[in-house]
Amino acid sequence: MYSKTLLIGRLGASAESRFTESGSRVVNLRVATNEYRKGEDGERTEITDWHRVVVFGRLAELCADLAKGRLILVEGKPKTRKFTDREGQERESHEVIADRIEFLSRRLRRARRRRLRLLLGTSLWAPARVGRARTSTPMTFLSEHLRQ
Repeated sequence: MYSKTLLIGRLGASAESRFTESGSRVVNLRVATNEYRKGEDGERTEITDWHRVVVFGRLAELCADLAKGRLILVEGKPKTRKFTDREGQERESHEVIADRIEFLSRRLRRARRRRLRLLLGTSLWAPARVGRARTSTPMTFLSEHLRQ
């Protein structure tokens, strides 16, 4: 059996980065997800849940500089850790071990598009032929250039 968690939310704080004894980076993220419900009185209320996300390896290198407020999508495995706190009480910590993270902020999408444009040396919105009509799609442009 395999369980997967999918979160779309904003970072509640900047990424916290540390290194393991072997030298690989580990990044901890705090992600806030919002849900809106109507109460018994008909008033709309917002419910915010906080999630701990742990990122390892190459993905952690990419997430190390994320700032508070960034909109991200996290896909990963839920994990529960049991530990004893300083007072000697048994505690549980629930976290998501990230397999994939997408940066959803508009500014980051524009920056990614600019990097691709510089990398490929041309505009992503190059015209593509579909039958007799000319359309402009970035995916057609990318697929044509990646085949070469």
